[in-house]
Amino acid sequence: MFSDKPELVESVTAEIMPPSYRIVPANPETGNVAEMARQFGEQPGVKEVATATDAIRQIEDFSNRVSQALLVA
Repeated sequence: MFSDKPELVESVTAEIMPPSYRIVPANPETGNVAEMARQFGEQPGVKEVATATDAIRQIEDFSNRVSQALLVA
């Protein structure tokens, strides 16, 4: 995530990090969110990664159905 800023990465320790934090992806598609969750979940010290993947999938499915209905109409 901050691989281009090694000075920032090196200066952050577990003691100064909050116990949890929220990340809002720039591109909230289901696949992107799942990939981000996987990457964060593999990091040392990460106990849990919670996502809104199910809600995002429902919104994507609904959007696709509306788009298809508009094409048919």
